[in-house]
Amino acid sequence: MPRKRVTRSTPASPPKTPAPLPTAPALPPIIPTPPPEVPTALPKDAAPPPETSANPTVSVSASQLQQMLQAVTAALQGQGRHPIVSPAQAEQERANHTVLFGGALLALSIYSFKVWRQGKSSLPFILRQSALIAAFLVKHFQTYSLTKKVFPNGFYVVVSIAMLCFYTYVMLSGGNPPPKKSKLAASPPS
Repeated sequence: MPRKRVTRSTPASPPKTPAPLPTAPALPPIIPTPPPEVPTALPKDAAPPPETSANPTVSVSASQLQQMLQAVTAALQGQGRHPIVSPAQAEQERANHTVLFGGALLALSIYSFKVWRQGKSSLPFILRQSALIAAFLVKHFQTYSLTKKVFPNGFYVVVSIAMLCFYTYVMLSGGNPPPKKSKLAASPPS
């Protein structure tokens, strides 16, 4: 005879529902206020507004101009920054300056090479490159002396010194002479 299976039932418990979330107090509805009335006609005793030209002139006193120049100079030198700068922000700022210096140096190098290939003296470009490298060297030497990080600041200092020595040598030797076209034209083809 087959056995019957007996199942036991447990009393059903009601399903658990989460507690209701607290609600924020209702805010009053925002009712837009109409703008104040603006008179469309001038009073009879008022003078008409001055006519403006397409290119208005701005008068600036010498002291105002001097203050503006000082503000621009301070901003360019970084004196207008907030005194508390995080290390990540300072590192990003140094990286941005390095990219700007490198881009300017690359542009000067390309123009110097183009002028040199035309047979002209590239000494003005070499002078600009050496001034740029000197500024780069001073900036990264100051950073290196504060942080004592060999890479990248110490590396930049060493490379900048080497480039400055090369540019000094080129200037002392009379510049980079242009290629001589007469030698190339005078030599017979082999």
